[in-house]
Formats: sequence, C-alpha cells, structure tokens
Amino acid sequence: MIIAAGIISAAGYFAWAQHLTLRVLNFDVELPDEERRFSLSQCWRRLFGSLVLAVLGGMLAGALFFDYDPRTISRDDARFLIFYVMTMLLLLLVIMVLAVFDFWATARHTISQQKNLLREQQEILEAELEAYRQEHPDEK
Repeated sequence: MIIAAGIISAAGYFAWAQHLTLRVLNFDVELPDEERRFSLSQCWRRLFGSLVLAVLGGMLAGALFFDYDPRTISRDDARFLIFYVMTMLLLLLVIMVLAVFDFWATARHTISQQKNLLREQQEILEAELEAYRQEHPDEK
C-alpha cells in the first residue's frame, strides 16, 4: 500500500509541476516560438505520463483487495487476475516508452539549440573579423 501511495503521490506532484509550467508558458511572451513548442509538447508528454503513473498506482492499490489463494480461486477469477496484472505491466511499459521518447525529444532539442548557438557564435566571429579587416586593410 505504501508503494501505491508513493506512486500516486509522485504522479500528483509531477502533474502539478507540469501544470505550473503550462501556466507560466501561457503568460511568457518573450519565449521564442521553437522553445515554446518544445516546452508545451514536453509538458503534455509528462502530464500524460503522470496520468498513466497514477492509473498504475491505483491499479496497484486495487490489487491489494484481490483474493490470491490458488486453492479457492475460480477459473474466471484467475483469468481476470492475469488480465489485471498484464494490464499493469502494459502500463509500466507505456511509462517506460514515454520516458525514452521524452529523453529522445530532449536530446534532439538540446542538439538543435547547440547548433544554433554555434552558428550564432560563428556569425559573430565572422562579423568581428570583417570589422578588423576593414580597420586594418594593410594586414593579411
């Protein structure tokens, strides 16, 4: 029960944090469009992950109320229990896939930002070099 409560609490905290981020994004007019799109998609991915995590925690808490005695369980109850556990494992897989996808999207965005910074630095250096050459035309 403690694990289920911890999972649900973590899901609630992360959903709350993403909600706050969404509120900030709605009022931040100075944020570039590319950064805003990335942050919005990241927030929605993480909100969906929090929802799936909360459902998994609820299912884990609900599993505490099942009768696991193999001597008294009927065939239909066993099938339901198997389906229930498989659903929990599927939700865990969805959470892991979302985490990998979020990591991949963040890495792509970071590489894109690094390329932009490198291009801007290159342009600044080229402009400074051109200004220096105009000031000192006799030097090579």
